[in-house]
Amino acid sequence: MATLTVMTARLGQIWNQLSQSPVVLTGRPQEAKQAEQEALRLEKMSEELRLITRDLKSSASLIELQKGALPRNLPRDQRWQAAQSLARRGENVQAALEKAEGLARWLHDLLKRNGIVSPMQMGKELTDLLENFEKTAENIAAAHEGIQQVTAGPAYLPAHSSPAGGVPAVHTLVPLVTFAYLATKWLAKKRRGQ
Repeated sequence: MATLTVMTARLGQIWNQLSQSPVVLTGRPQEAKQAEQEALRLEKMSEELRLITRDLKSSASLIELQKGALPRNLPRDQRWQAAQSLARRGENVQAALEKAEGLARWLHDLLKRNGIVSPMQMGKELTDLLENFEKTAENIAAAHEGIQQVTAGPAYLPAHSSPAGGVPAVHTLVPLVTFAYLATKWLAKKRRGQ
């Protein structure tokens, strides 16, 4: 993983290359070969931005972990300095991450607006489309199953009624019989006591 300074410098270089790109200045190249070369160059930048973004997110996570792991046995003034240093590093990483994500959005927008789509991007978009289709199919199946359960009958039956509308089931009579037995026993005991 590169240092933050190196990644920030590379982000500046990518920004300069993008701002001077023929796609930004004149639009999509007319010749197919030039358009393909430009698409490959922009795809390479996109991949590099993805890697830089991944490294920056990893650095941000590490800094958060280090903030929580500051040893409490350090003297107060050293603890404060370490916390300030981590906070400053976190702010710098966050600023670089925002810059990288902004460049990635700009690059993606350029590719979409000019109709320059590389085979890798077409594959990614097709994969995303298929995943969305699978999720939608799963949601439809779950909704269909839920509708079938609702239309099949009530989800709750009162304890005093039977599912078929006939004689109550045994498990619904057990509390009633138990109560009647205990009440009879209590009344008999009370009569003997009087």
